[in-house]
Amino acid sequence: MEVPPLSPRLQLVRALLVMLAVLTAAMVVQLTIVSSLQQRAAQGRAFDRFRAELANGIAPIGPTGTDGRELPRGTPVALLEIPSIDLRQVVVEGTDAATLFDGPGHRRDTPLPGQAGTSIVFGRRAAYGGPFSRIGQIAPGSVVSVTTGQGVFEYRVIAVRRDGDPLPAPLAAGTSRLTLITADGSAYLPSGALRVDAELTEGVVGGAPRVGEQGLHIVDQGRRHENAAHLRLQGEQPCHVHAGGQVVDHRAALGAGKQRALGVRVRIAQPDTHQEAVQLRFGQVEGADLVRRILRRDHEERFGQPPRRALDRDLVF
Repeated sequence: MEVPPLSPRLQLVRALLVMLAVLTAAMVVQLTIVSSLQQRAAQGRAFDRFRAELANGIAPIGPTGTDGRELPRGTPVALLEIPSIDLRQVVVEGTDAATLFDGPGHRRDTPLPGQAGTSIVFGRRAAYGGPFSRIGQIAPGSVVSVTTGQGVFEYRVIAVRRDGDPLPAPLAAGTSRLTLITADGSAYLPSGALRVDAELTEGVVGGAPRVGEQGLHIVDQGRRHENAAHLRLQGEQPCHVHAGGQVVDHRAALGAGKQRALGVRVRIAQPDTHQEAVQLRFGQVEGADLVRRILRRDHEERFGQPPRRALDRDLVF
């Protein structure tokens, strides 16, 4: 018995279903396999660049580079290591969707790890390597190590919290806190935010001031114009100079073991003592509104611009 041929309408439906199946399979492969390979390659490039900048004493220590301009998104700023979950990732500057494809992103209007104030780092829970997929498993007391242009800083985890959990105690003046944030819930169906708070055990350093935004308190910058003139005068000298700080050729902040791990001998960037770090007020910046703006990619502002209204849809970590 012969099967009657499909009508033109059924042939169209069949073709559409086949196309849908192919696109779905391609998306699954992209999210689960290809994106991880892309992120691994991006991490390799970021690590090589960060290692070279550490060796030359030009790793970023503030919101601007050696040329005095705002750091481009995706610039490596730190190496984050959490031994308890086997995490080792280069942190890049910025937290927009494209930047987070390459690895964890540092929120630009917060101080760098090791500096006074609260540093905030966002990372994806799923796809593109899912670097923060296991941070919910970190136990209080676990060690978080961060290497920046100013040295190696050891944090101790004080809390793992979800939406609705109590905030940690207010940060004391002259201390440093690191907050890691990712999506909570199932891998591709996030529901809220997951945060890990850690406090620096010792060795807080100063840093260049950051641009103020809602919830930020800018500490007195002091002799800003004098420092800018000083940087211009030093432009032709062999010492590498940062905006808001200068570099000296010494290795005190990185131990021999860490230098071997990075494969470099490191010059540590020293911040200008007249410019103090930004303090972050937890009760304002870390609220639900901020997280929603982060997820919508609406928080990435250029220097000196007011916050935009949220227009984009939520970003799936």
